[in-house]
Amino acid sequence: LQTGRTNYVDNDRISTSAGLDYEFEVLKLKFRAGVQGQVHVLVPRYQRKINNPNDPENVQDEFPDDAVDSRGRPIASAAGLQTNNPGWPGFGSAGLIWGGGATLGLLF
Repeated sequence: LQTGRTNYVDNDRISTSAGLDYEFEVLKLKFRAGVQGQVHVLVPRYQRKINNPNDPENVQDEFPDDAVDSRGRPIASAAGLQTNNPGWPGFGSAGLIWGGGATLGLLF
């Protein structure tokens, strides 16, 4: 689980890859050409953050509800949950990653 301030994407992944090579000759020179490809599917995932002060994995306030300024006056915006956690109140991830390549080699 991605609780507290932890936010990283670690979806389950389904992957496959394949490639082909082909040798041929041109003007008595031997070549090898190839193509490769891969696909990764990131299985959808959603993580909801915990907002329970008694839970050790709770999302933390940036400053406590009773915070005061340098003159001892209460800071109005301190009341309630305030966080700069980019995963609050939860986050989801999913995706498709694909790539490929081509090669050409001279054999000697």
